[in-house]
Amino acid sequence: KSFHHLFLIFFFFYVILFLFEMYKFLQRTKRESVDIVKINQLKYLFLFFIIMNIGAYAFLSAYGIDINPLGTYWLEVTAVSILAFAITKHHLFDIRVIATEFLIGIIGVILFIQAMITETFWSKVLGFGLFFLFSIVGYFLIKSILKEIELRSNLQKAYAELEKLDKAKSEFVSIVSHQLRTPLTAIKGYMSMILEGSYGKLPKKTERVVNNVYESNERLIRLVNNFLNISRIESGKLKLAFERNSLEEMIESVINELKLEAEKKEIYLKWEQSEKLLPKISIDVEKARQIILNVIDNSIRYTSQGGITIRTKNLRSSILISITDTGEGMTEEETTKVFKSFSRGGAGNETHTEGAGLGLYIARKFAEMHQGKIWAESEGRGKGSVFYIELPKVRR
Repeated sequence: KSFHHLFLIFFFFYVILFLFEMYKFLQRTKRESVDIVKINQLKYLFLFFIIMNIGAYAFLSAYGIDINPLGTYWLEVTAVSILAFAITKHHLFDIRVIATEFLIGIIGVILFIQAMITETFWSKVLGFGLFFLFSIVGYFLIKSILKEIELRSNLQKAYAELEKLDKAKSEFVSIVSHQLRTPLTAIKGYMSMILEGSYGKLPKKTERVVNNVYESNERLIRLVNNFLNISRIESGKLKLAFERNSLEEMIESVINELKLEAEKKEIYLKWEQSEKLLPKISIDVEKARQIILNVIDNSIRYTSQGGITIRTKNLRSSILISITDTGEGMTEEETTKVFKSFSRGGAGNETHTEGAGLGLYIARKFAEMHQGKIWAESEGRGKGSVFYIELPKVRR
């Protein structure tokens, strides 16, 4: 009976120790950002602990208290079931570690028993040698798995932190872009009125300076709009409003808007219309127009001689728009890189330093949101480029 007294002392000691560890964890959750998975694991572990300890009342029979042992078995089965559920559903203990430890333990026991039952001296030496060698290898194997799990856990935490930072960055860009658009729009309005002579006729010298300010403000507005679009795309807040519309009217509208830019550079901007009218397709008019405008604007910026030709083709399930320029051209690597954010071709870095490398990225994102695609082809530097925009006739 004295051993039962010792058991009770040990039992209450480990109960108090467990509750103390639980208290420390809860205190840490108040100070730090603890993963919700860890909190769920703790809940199941606590429930298992409580049921398991209630089931420990079987020792009462040692003190002359009669109990029904059947209830103890059911409590133990329930506790083990909760633990098994927590392991499989909430990864309470990593199953790889458990399986590895179990397998190593079984093999170790077999090697030890085999070494014990052998009759010759050298067989025993060999058997125990294999047992100790396997024990060392098993130890380092388990250690490496634990290290890998810890590393993966740290990477998951770092990824979660990066996601939070990325979300905060997108929100910051969105707020700043909204705040900048209002004064820039006001500046554009006043500059436009000044150039139109609403405040009196300007001297030629002053008019040229004001016109430069107006163009710089336009570039800023485009840049702010690009940042705003990117923040909306990355945050998933950008939604498309689909309606059936004509791409031909849209292309004509874009050409009329960019014609002046082409004339300033003394290059042509022409559209070779197909004989048959294109069918109307389901698109977000504003976003689809932005795709075409960004690509043509990009071609104008990097074309100093010759010009840009726009063609359309009615395919079986989509409409293909091609924009061919006689500009700087690209290498094979650059034809894929130009559609990434803040990425520009080598010619862009040399000849057009004002761009931020966002226009084609936004065009690609908008095309993908339409379930379409966009790509570029070029025979090399100095040989021009062809940009293709493919938009489906029917959304899937």
